[in-house]
Amino acid sequence: MLLKICIVAVILHCLGALGDPKQNDLQKSDADSRVRKGKFCTYIRKKYPLGAKFKPDDCSICTCGLTTRQVHCEIQKCDKLPCKDPVFVKGQCCPICCRPFNFYGERHNIL
Repeated sequence: MLLKICIVAVILHCLGALGDPKQNDLQKSDADSRVRKGKFCTYIRKKYPLGAKFKPDDCSICTCGLTTRQVHCEIQKCDKLPCKDPVFVKGQCCPICCRPFNFYGERHNIL
């Protein structure tokens, strides 16, 4: 039962993260067009269109500057969790609590 709660919490957390697939295709073709026209930044040998936001890893969000053509990245900071054994979920930077009670028997939020 405990595993089910954790899986459901992770699924609910991720719902809607991908958005509309048709819209994503339109954005991708526009981005490809801008890269072909030379309007891009390079980050770790990969080209990104000017103004694009991208995630090079689970804990960073980067932006390709519109005018500077420089990449600026911010690293996500994780809050301390109230649970004893936080669980890392693939694709997420910060761990989550999967047990409804902490070490002292106090209830805490799963997400």
